[in-house]
Amino acid sequence: MHVICYLPEQSRALINDLATAVNATGGRFDVSENIESCEAIVVEQGLGRTFVFVTTDLNFEFLKQVEQKFSNCSSIVLLNKQLIDQPTELRYSPSVVSFFPLPSTQKHSGYWISELMCLFLKINERSIFGLDKLLAFPARPVSYLVFNDADKRNALNALKRQVMGLGENLAKIRFEEYASRLEMMVDELVLNAVFNANPSFRGRQRGNEFSLTNEESVLVSWGFDGKYFGFSVVDRFGLLERNIVLNYLDKTLPKESVLLRSSGGMGLRFVFERVSHLHVNVSPSRQTEIVGLLCFEKRLRDIDSQMRSFSFFKSN
Repeated sequence: MHVICYLPEQSRALINDLATAVNATGGRFDVSENIESCEAIVVEQGLGRTFVFVTTDLNFEFLKQVEQKFSNCSSIVLLNKQLIDQPTELRYSPSVVSFFPLPSTQKHSGYWISELMCLFLKINERSIFGLDKLLAFPARPVSYLVFNDADKRNALNALKRQVMGLGENLAKIRFEEYASRLEMMVDELVLNAVFNANPSFRGRQRGNEFSLTNEESVLVSWGFDGKYFGFSVVDRFGLLERNIVLNYLDKTLPKESVLLRSSGGMGLRFVFERVSHLHVNVSPSRQTEIVGLLCFEKRLRDIDSQMRSFSFFKSN
């Protein structure tokens, strides 16, 4: 993996942090001054390498030039403002695998580096699935297989117990809020996996009871690493498309037209607006994994006011 950054408006300290994240994951790092120097680096290194371009939302013209010259590249866009406030053309840029907020202050750069390392590892190792890839050691995610309503209730109850256990003898109300939000998000994603991803259940009322075969079962996982509480929901169909997800993250789209759609995207928007980071991993016709990370260091109202990241990875 060779990471090339074009960040003319950013500080040297931030670029050094970015280089640290790349070097720690076994990649090579270069700073580019323009599209010509990018092209020179690519030609020198050979087109067979995995190239990742990093720029900010302020440099959309540069990103368009990169996509024209290097059709198979990946890119990461560092955000100065919320993803849903970005121009439609930027959000739909085909090379972008991740929209990632810039750190609010230099003192937050340690977390920023570790979170970027997770992204670079997924790209470099071409291994995109698993909640464990996004949680720091020694987090040990637990998993539940959901075949029916009773399994879903058991999983959600276990999730709530674990969250409340983390807050025992602490700020109980705060952890009750965490637990309530996590329960709602995981419940929504499980219903999406059953009634939207599964062709056999499409068109049925989401409130109906369900019973799944082994091949249709939904995998629910969660874990905590000291900062983030992460959760994932996996379906066995792999039918979710990047553009469908982005449709629902469009601030200008009336909610009435979102509700009329049948792909479960409203649930993704519901989750995206309530997490710190949202990752979508798809293996076409095999599985879709939705991963959310919720920062337990902040109150919910603080989380809701901050920028959040979105990543979409698709395996070959």
